[in-house]
Amino acid sequence: MLTALVKDTRVISVIEGEPPEGWEAPDDCIPVPIPEGVEVTGDETTYVDGVFSSKETPPPPMTDEMRSEMLPLSPRQFRLGFLKAGHAPSQIEAVIEATPDGPDKEAARIEWEFAREFERLHPLVVSLSTSLGFTAEQVDEMWTTALAL
Repeated sequence: MLTALVKDTRVISVIEGEPPEGWEAPDDCIPVPIPEGVEVTGDETTYVDGVFSSKETPPPPMTDEMRSEMLPLSPRQFRLGFLKAGHAPSQIEAVIEATPDGPDKEAARIEWEFAREFERLHPLVVSLSTSLGFTAEQVDEMWTTALAL
């Protein structure tokens, strides 16, 4: 059994085994049993609302399956998202115009001008973001920001 000593919301120490009989936690600390399977490491671990979390543990990387489940953006959100990320609509249009003539270019123009919504993994979204130098993670961040607009 492991017990965390929590001061405010920060884990300051971990005690292994049962605390000795008559033991009292230091002032301003509360002992909190650590559930089996939960890893509490380093001094960056916090305990808030019954949950241990660590700044040292990055979130799991997003997969294409998770990206496919992201809500679509309206044309307004899509354009404002790129604008907030530093790319004006005129830059998007320049990327489309730089595409070699043919059906792909015409399809991109039609999507840009007339789409009612944009899906995160739509070929136009992937192509534009790649052409503008975005990583998939940067597009995810832009997408999440744009959803709130």
